[in-house]
Amino acid sequence: MNNPLGLKAHHVTARVRDVKKASAWYCDVLGLQHVNDGERLGGQMKYATVAMPGYAISFVQLAAPAEDIRPGVGMVPSWVHPVFSVPDADALYRRLLERGVRVTTHGPAPAIVQQFLLYDCEGNEIEIVSEVLNTRG
Repeated sequence: MNNPLGLKAHHVTARVRDVKKASAWYCDVLGLQHVNDGERLGGQMKYATVAMPGYAISFVQLAAPAEDIRPGVGMVPSWVHPVFSVPDADALYRRLLERGVRVTTHGPAPAIVQQFLLYDCEGNEIEIVSEVLNTRG
């Protein structure tokens, strides 16, 4: 695969209703580590960052969003969904399901799950894929 500019994934940013709740969810459910948090623009914008080796997710909370925000409804601009790969998607699927995390597959769950979706506390969709699928591009 050609990467003439030498780009590497660094982080993604999502607008959320509650940065503390969102960052806590990613630390508790996905095991990411809290990196920092704070405020800008005289307190009109709050932010928090969580990370894992080589990648981070930043959350931004605006005091006065331009559009109506309702729980479970994605905001604009917002991500489509981040995708993470793991060695054993099936094992993680079952582990999260046992913990009560909302997880789903495309159609009925197969005997061995190779990819699945889950939803964070804000309703944002996250995809988990088996590392085998990740190498297929």
